[in-house]
Amino acid sequence: MLGSLAANTVQFIAARSAGTSLLVTVNVGFYTAANATSLALVSSTSNAVSLTASTQYSGTRMYIVTGLGALTLTQGRYWMGLLVAGTGTNSFDIALMGAGSVPTLAGSVFAGTDQTSGTATSQLLRAVRGRLQRGLLLPARQYRRLRHVGRLGLLPTPAVLRRHPAYLMAKPQIIMPDVGAHNRDLAATRTRLLKGQSYRDLSTVCVIPLHPGREGIHPRVVQAWMNLMPPMNQKFTRIFMTGMEVGDAYTAAVESILAHPELSTWRYMLTLEDDNLPRPTACSSCTSRSRQARMPPWAGSIGPRGVGAMPMIYGDPAVMPRNFIPQLPMPEAVQPCNGLGMGFTLFRLSIFKDPKFMKPWFKTVQELVPGKGYQSYTQDLWAFSKMAEPGIQGGE
Repeated sequence: MLGSLAANTVQFIAARSAGTSLLVTVNVGFYTAANATSLALVSSTSNAVSLTASTQYSGTRMYIVTGLGALTLTQGRYWMGLLVAGTGTNSFDIALMGAGSVPTLAGSVFAGTDQTSGTATSQLLRAVRGRLQRGLLLPARQYRRLRHVGRLGLLPTPAVLRRHPAYLMAKPQIIMPDVGAHNRDLAATRTRLLKGQSYRDLSTVCVIPLHPGREGIHPRVVQAWMNLMPPMNQKFTRIFMTGMEVGDAYTAAVESILAHPELSTWRYMLTLEDDNLPRPTACSSCTSRSRQARMPPWAGSIGPRGVGAMPMIYGDPAVMPRNFIPQLPMPEAVQPCNGLGMGFTLFRLSIFKDPKFMKPWFKTVQELVPGKGYQSYTQDLWAFSKMAEPGIQGGE
């Protein structure tokens, strides 16, 4: 807008087809941005509209709101607010018309009681060539420039708009050199990088045993796996095992990795099972926390499975004798434990290179041992019980 615009009238169109009368109050206000989080009122008005016969409001009509006073809009950005208040029986469908034309109107409606005009044309009502998003109207060209900034088709906040090049170039300003947000506080940047561990070697082999009794993998599981984000710019690959009992499958996978000239030099092994839906950041969360906490060579992130189930976190290391009693989860914390499920668990490969930790690394046990009694282990707790034996370090 060049120069200034003086106005005291707002016109909009609305359609209403039901009801025996119309009694509403129309409120209009113009605003400017006071700061990054609030607006400042420039001018406002309120008109009461009362129509007692359906013939006065049926069809699409132009509603004329007056009383804005000496409203002068100079060059800049403004927000217009429109509020129509009425009882629950007064439906009122408002439309800001786009495209290149405005529909033929059935008449005009003014403030007061039964103040209407039986005929009206669309000649003076200019078509809107923009988009209405969250009450903010942008010209079509600026909308196309900015639509990629918003999410789900919603326009970003005024604070975000001011940082966009389409607006930064719209007002006179002096642009000085800027070292950038990360360089302004190198200590905070270093702390963030240390916490994420993304600058270290986080190479990971993901091993996935497929259940021999299942005919396929559920699409929801596949979607979760496809959304899984490996650590950025790090080596990451997947190995599938099929047709084997789960303990044998994991042991065979480790044996294959250690025999491979390249994979044997990688740092981590991630186990992933076909009934688990990890969140997208689960892999990077495990790798960063494992080093951050200086933990033994395994870390896990297993959610509850099934109705009434609980996280697979077994045994408190502070309690003796060692056991695998289920533990209450600690939200957003690295929780010490004696064992984990293997639906989504991260191991340091170095543990399997320890000569004192011998094959089979994973074994499903259900047997009667003379002198010891009945023993029953799933392959995960078998491995964790062996890792806890004296002399097995498996460190860096």
